[in-house]
Amino acid sequence: MKSERHKLLLTFIASDLRRYITELYASGHAMDAATAARFADMLAVNTTLTALCIGDPEFGDAGLLALTPGLAASASLASIDLENKGVGDVGAAALGKVWRCRL
Repeated sequence: MKSERHKLLLTFIASDLRRYITELYASGHAMDAATAARFADMLAVNTTLTALCIGDPEFGDAGLLALTPGLAASASLASIDLENKGVGDVGAAALGKVWRCRL
């Protein structure tokens, strides 16, 4: 069931509706690293999403590391909310590298 919810979310985001979505808040919903990697693929081509809040306390460094290629490639993302997402030093360092490269 969890996998189906993730597929549905990714299908929605990857659909034509992605042209209109500027903020996505799905905090508290589980997202594993494999799903985060697929989400990263969408971020790399999306041009409208400016704010993102996904994952739950289990998201952690693995989820963020899987998401970073999409964060680095995103042309529009300006903010990401990682409060209570279980991100530690490794994930924070990876995110810092992404933001430095985007400046």
